[in-house]
Amino acid sequence: MKSLNLYQVTAGMVIGPLIFTREDGVVIPCSLLGPEGAYIQQKWSEITVTPGAEVKFILVVQGAANFDHFGPGKRDQFLHEFSCAIVTGGDGQPDIRTRAFLRKLKDSLSVPIYVLVNPDPEGLSIFCTYKFGSSEGPFDNVGLTVPDIKWIGVHLGDALDVENALDIEIGLPLTKEDVSILEGLCAKKYVMGDELLRMHIHFMMYRGLKSKIEALYYRQYPPTDYIRKAIKNQEDIQVARCVNFGRETSV
Repeated sequence: MKSLNLYQVTAGMVIGPLIFTREDGVVIPCSLLGPEGAYIQQKWSEITVTPGAEVKFILVVQGAANFDHFGPGKRDQFLHEFSCAIVTGGDGQPDIRTRAFLRKLKDSLSVPIYVLVNPDPEGLSIFCTYKFGSSEGPFDNVGLTVPDIKWIGVHLGDALDVENALDIEIGLPLTKEDVSILEGLCAKKYVMGDELLRMHIHFMMYRGLKSKIEALYYRQYPPTDYIRKAIKNQEDIQVARCVNFGRETSV
């Protein structure tokens, strides 16, 4: 499917201390739409924060499984600790509804938005869709992008045991389709103009490897702990760790 520039698109979900107002004026707290999160609806015309609560940032995670990682116990702890809301675009490229919702969240709450995606070509492509828009419909991206969205990981060097990546089965070789995605990103000037993205794309191509968010477990580094560290160091959020040609450097 990817070779034909067709990507899997799944429904987006959100969880957090939010209140949605429908076009008909009906007010619905997010908490009433289910303990596991609410499916994003196009008919929500207004988004506010629950009285007495605070949302300091929005965390976007790739994949329903990673969203589910924030189960009732861990999710409540994480949301309480960081006063945030969590969004997922599902397992593939985010649909238009999810992208429009994320932009509305940004405009309504004026808080930072951080993204956690797989350290693989599709993950980088998904982040670029949120940030720059879809290359499949460049004239339809108005109101669907968040230009100042920040990628906090997972960085390939964090997921891999760089010296023995294949031995511990958390590093997978890039496929021809993967290389094609990376080459497509390299062909876009606005992507190559982002120093952090450019460095990580080149590093992934140099290593010839990709991984998944779940690989953090092999490093005894649960995703919640990884995010916790990244958010607590958000003043350095633009400083990414990357292993370049076997050496650890800072951007």
